[in-house]
Amino acid sequence: MLKERQGEPVLRDYPYLFRALVACSISACVTSSYGGDFASASITHSKARAKPIEQPRELRVISGPHQIDGYAVELLNRIIDNERYRLSIIPMGVTQKRALEQMDRKRSDIFWAPTTIALEERLQAVYFPVFKGLLGYRIFLIPSGTQQKFSAIENIEQARGLIYGQMSSWTDTRILIHNQFKVLTTPTYHSLFPMLAKQRFDAVPRGIFEPWNELASHRELGLAVEQELAFSYTLPFYFFVRKDEKELANMLYDGLNAYLNSGKFDQYLFEHDLVRHNLERANLHNRRIFYLQNPELSEQTPLDKDYYWYRVNTH
Repeated sequence: MLKERQGEPVLRDYPYLFRALVACSISACVTSSYGGDFASASITHSKARAKPIEQPRELRVISGPHQIDGYAVELLNRIIDNERYRLSIIPMGVTQKRALEQMDRKRSDIFWAPTTIALEERLQAVYFPVFKGLLGYRIFLIPSGTQQKFSAIENIEQARGLIYGQMSSWTDTRILIHNQFKVLTTPTYHSLFPMLAKQRFDAVPRGIFEPWNELASHRELGLAVEQELAFSYTLPFYFFVRKDEKELANMLYDGLNAYLNSGKFDQYLFEHDLVRHNLERANLHNRRIFYLQNPELSEQTPLDKDYYWYRVNTH
């Protein structure tokens, strides 16, 4: 027990001890008032400040010089969740086989192509046709001076009487054969045009985005775009991700549907140079269109969603 000297507290002679006791008292009061949470809250706050900010995930995509690649990249930029993802473009013109290999090796994250059952078994499709099925409309490259032969065709049976040139690896080749058309194939793309000029076959069916550029690239061969006929089959063009990327697939699907529901998707599609100019030149409303079956469609094809598809009689 501390003693007093000359009527004054002994604490005056122990200033450091006095300050220590006061500090302990204040600490005890604060701890008592906050139930011990003050210290723990300070520690938690310190930890929260130390947590690094999560950066958006990089999504690598291979994009070549084709206008379809440009369309796909710009569409992705418009619909991805920018807080969680950002696109990283790998400028590279590659075959579909090479692009798929890059996906398998996890060197790219999103792939786009017309679908097949085999492709959907290999990768996870995002079941939203990003061209509204426009690639399924086929018009023909023909030798100049042969238009009359096509003008005389009134029905699909007459159309089956012609011979069509295709690459052996194309999905379109299997579709034509399935629909009982005569097809002559070649293993290389560039050989199609001189073979057509020599009339080894009557026509080469092409997607509505393709024949005018091909015509311009082969002016010396004397080819033309046929004016009156077209084939049509359901041919969805999808984005694909790896099978273990369900979250990414869902983000893309939700983003595409939100863009469609806002009205901005149709605006982007039909005002894009790739689509607007070629759709006008194709003049589908004034052609005789023969509708074919596509055996390469899976059960997941969203045929029940009419708003996903371009129909000549409703546009």
